[in-house]
Amino acid sequence: GDVVGALRDRPLPDPRGGGHSLHPRISDGRKALNLAVTHGRLEVAAYLIEAGNSPDERCGNGFTPLMVAALENHYDLADFLIKQGADVNATHLGVGNYIAMRDWTPLCFAVSAGLVRLTRLLLNAGADVHYRVPAGQMWDGTPLPERGMADLISNRRGKESILKMLQERGL
Repeated sequence: GDVVGALRDRPLPDPRGGGHSLHPRISDGRKALNLAVTHGRLEVAAYLIEAGNSPDERCGNGFTPLMVAALENHYDLADFLIKQGADVNATHLGVGNYIAMRDWTPLCFAVSAGLVRLTRLLLNAGADVHYRVPAGQMWDGTPLPERGMADLISNRRGKESILKMLQERGL
């Protein structure tokens, strides 16, 4: 069975005992909303938000639902989450194997992946084009320098369009 689909019909038991919860953690620490976003399930995400889940609720690995939407290139879900008040400038916590992404914003993820439409959506929603990722480290301890948005642009398709968008906003 589809765990996310099952939430529409029956909430999962509250892990603290007594009753049910529409804010369940899946066994690996992910929240149901992040799981719905990962799988591109807009209707389930809408249901969970309507049931009181925060559009900025982080899962165990430090991602907000908007970060997940940017990572998975789910434009419609990113647009929905922004309209629900998701913080476009929230920073990743850098948990576990994701330490190299510590302090990344949803815009960092979209820019680094070459996602033109998502980059435009985030910029139009107020994402900070001047944000700089602080110096950090890789999971193996390799140091990473401070980086700006232009430093995150990869050699992927969309590179020129993204650079132009960033420059038009004063980068």
